[in-house]
Amino acid sequence: DLNGDGTVDEIVFVASLQPAEEKAVQIESLKEGEALPNFKKRTQAELSYKVGGQWEEREYQGGTFKNTTYLRVPPEHTDHSWFIRYEGPGWESDKVGYRFYLDWRNATDIFGKKTGEMVLQDVGQTGFDSYHEPSDWGMDILKVGESLGIGALGFWTGDAALRVETTDSIICSIPLNGPIQSSVKTIYYGWNTGP
Repeated sequence: DLNGDGTVDEIVFVASLQPAEEKAVQIESLKEGEALPNFKKRTQAELSYKVGGQWEEREYQGGTFKNTTYLRVPPEHTDHSWFIRYEGPGWESDKVGYRFYLDWRNATDIFGKKTGEMVLQDVGQTGFDSYHEPSDWGMDILKVGESLGIGALGFWTGDAALRVETTDSIICSIPLNGPIQSSVKTIYYGWNTGP
C-alpha cells in the first residue's frame, strides 16, 4: 500500500532463477488470523535527526538522534550541521548501503559493507562522521566532493550540472522499510535553477 489507502498497490517477492528459466508463481492471501511470515531483513531505509538540543547558528548542539519516517528539513540545516545522522536518509541492502545529502550538495554517497546484516541503525551514532574510518561493518567508500556522487538530480545549464542547491524547503520521508524493499522519497519545493 504505497499511498496509505488500504489497497495493495504492488507485490514484491524474491525468486532465484537460472538464465532462461521460467517459473510459475502462485500468490495467495493470508487466511483469517494467519500471521505474516517472518522474512529475513535484506533491505532497510532510515532517517534520523537530533532532538533535545538547540541550534546555534548553522550547527545543532547537543541532543540525541531519533528515527523518523518524515522530516521537513529546517532552514538552519546545511552540510556538517550535526542535525541529521550521516547528513540525510540512508538505505541499504544486504550488499551495499547509500546515504543522500539533505543539503545543498544533493549527492548520493556509498557505504561499502563487509557484512550481509543491516547496519545503518548503528552508523554515525557515536563519532558523528566515524563512518569515514574502517569499521567491522565497512565504511564510506566514495569522496563525493564537487560531484553528484553516484547519481542525483541536477539541472543541465548547457555548461554544467546544477545541483538542487537553493530551495524554499525540503521534505524527506521513508515510504517503505520492509524485508525485501525499502525506499526514500525527497521532495524539493521552490528549486531555484538560475536567473
